[in-house]
This record gives sequence, C-alpha cells and structure tokens, in this order.
Amino acid sequence: MPKQISVKRFLWGSAAGLASLILVGEPALAADPWVGTWVLNVTGSSYSPGPAPVAETVTTRDIGDGKLDTIVDVTEQDGKATHFEITYANDGADYPIAGPVPGETASSRYVDAQTLESRLKIGGKAVTMTTEVMAADSQSFISTTIATKRDGTPVKNVQVYERK
Repeated sequence: MPKQISVKRFLWGSAAGLASLILVGEPALAADPWVGTWVLNVTGSSYSPGPAPVAETVTTRDIGDGKLDTIVDVTEQDGKATHFEITYANDGADYPIAGPVPGETASSRYVDAQTLESRLKIGGKAVTMTTEVMAADSQSFISTTIATKRDGTPVKNVQVYERK
C-alpha cells in the first residue's frame, strides 16, 4: 500500500514529474525540441486548488538508444526543496521515478509532433494525467495536469515552462 502523501507534494510532484517525463522528443528527429532546461513561469501558471511552488526547473537530456533522462528540482512555498529523476522513453511503458516523489512509476507517449501525454502511477494505478503542448517556436510549452485529491476535490494545474 502506498504511503500517505501531502496533497501539495502530490500535485507538485505529479505536475513536475509528468512535465519532466514529457520533456522529450522523438528519437528520429535531429533536433529534439523537448530536450533542454526549462523554468516554470510561476506567475503565468495556475494551480487549482493550489498553492503554486515558488520555483521549478526541469532538465531533460537525450542519453541515446531512445532513452531520456529528466531531472526536476522544485522549491515549495515553505522553502522545502524536492529533487527527483527519471530515465525513460516516450513509449507508453512504466518507468520508476527516483527521489522523494509521490509516484512509483510514470509513463509518457507522443500524441503528435507537438504533444506529449503522461501518467503518474501509484501502485500501478494512474493518479494524474498530464498533457504538454510545445509552442511553435519551441521556446515554451504548456503542461496541463488533471487529478482528483483523496477527498474527491478535482485538481487542474496549468503550468507554463520557458526554455532557459
């Protein structure tokens, strides 16, 4: 049975983790628009019910053989720093998340050339769904995470990330 987690940690981890997972590109492309360092535009993002993190940085590297490595660093409102990492492919398979995150695994897949979809899972059950859409100029993307808190409250976080 998964341990209880705070809603704040769950939502931030979910959004960050899923965003991280999704920050990758098609291996066949010479220049992958998802690879790079991304910074959360906190004021341009919305969190319902909230609160938003103070800061978040996501770095995705292509490590070859169709695999990517994403590192996420989040600073929460209370100043607590959270760091996690995942190595994966955008193939829809589940991959373990390393670090103090609220999910055991995550999966991601391409919807189209500009869109990625991912799921954060606890005990094999999807608990969040995130869709990320890259801007035409590849300098920003929007990540929308949908979830439901344990008490039944719906969650919708819309995060704006900008290339660093």
